[in-house]
Amino acid sequence: AMFHLAGAPLLRQTFSVLVTLQRAGSAPTTNVAAEPRNVQYEVLSEESGLPEQVTFRDYVIAAAAYLVNGVAVAPREGDEFTEPIDGTNQTFTALPIDKRPAAHPEDPSGKRWIIHTKRTA
Repeated sequence: AMFHLAGAPLLRQTFSVLVTLQRAGSAPTTNVAAEPRNVQYEVLSEESGLPEQVTFRDYVIAAAAYLVNGVAVAPREGDEFTEPIDGTNQTFTALPIDKRPAAHPEDPSGKRWIIHTKRTA
């Protein structure tokens, strides 16, 4: 099975940031180490049906650190990540890309998740 999406990182970022993970109806999980990547994906436009480029902020997070209410869980659409950027808290929400899920394992080992997000606040 292929886990790699046709996405090209705009900038090779290997640093980690600390984000707050929030799932609706659950307590927030703070200080989650995440590797942010701004990635361009090609999707089909809903209006024209033609391919267009969209930029998502992908987070790479260790599966063992993806905790909701203290339990390691799989990411899901709608999970929110708050990241301080330039002194301002910005919120990114896990969203699917086209027909692809909002999150998937980085590789077959399943040790790290890649979560696709868009800024929502």
